[in-house]
Amino acid sequence: MRIEVISDEEFFIFANSLYAKINNYDDKDEIVQAVREIISKVRVRLKLRGFYKIKVFINSKVGLFIEGIRLESLDRGNVVDLRVVVYFDEDIYFKTDDYFIIKDIPGIRYYDGSYYCLVNNILDLNKVIEYGEFVYGNYLFEMLENSVSV
Repeated sequence: MRIEVISDEEFFIFANSLYAKINNYDDKDEIVQAVREIISKVRVRLKLRGFYKIKVFINSKVGLFIEGIRLESLDRGNVVDLRVVVYFDEDIYFKTDDYFIIKDIPGIRYYDGSYYCLVNNILDLNKVIEYGEFVYGNYLFEMLENSVSV
C-alpha cells in the first residue's frame, strides 16, 4: 500500500490487489466496503476529519487507486463521512521510460519521452512494476490524444 498526502484537502492511496482482498471486482458494494476499511485504517495517519469525496479506480490485476478530496470540514470531533464513487470502466496504463521493459507487449504508445501500455496486456506485473508507474484518469486523455503507436 502506498499513501500520499497531496495537501490538507487531498490524499491518494494505492492498495494492491493482495492488500485490498476483493473477491469480485464487479461488486460495487464489496469495493466500497474494502475502501471504507482501508481508509479507516489510515484515517488517523492522514488526519481525516470531515466530508470526503472518494474516487476509486479499479483494476483486478493491479488493485485500487483511491483519491480523496475533502469537500467540507465538520465541527464535530473526529467524524469522517465518505461518498465513494467507483469507476469500473477506466483504463489503467503502465508508464515507463525504458522501452525494453515492455517491448513485447502489444499496443505500446509513446508520449512526452515515456512509453505506455495497458496494464491488462502485461502478463507478469511483478517483472516490470519497479521500472515505472501506473497512470489513469484525466492524464490518460492527454496522453491518448497526443501519443503515437510504437
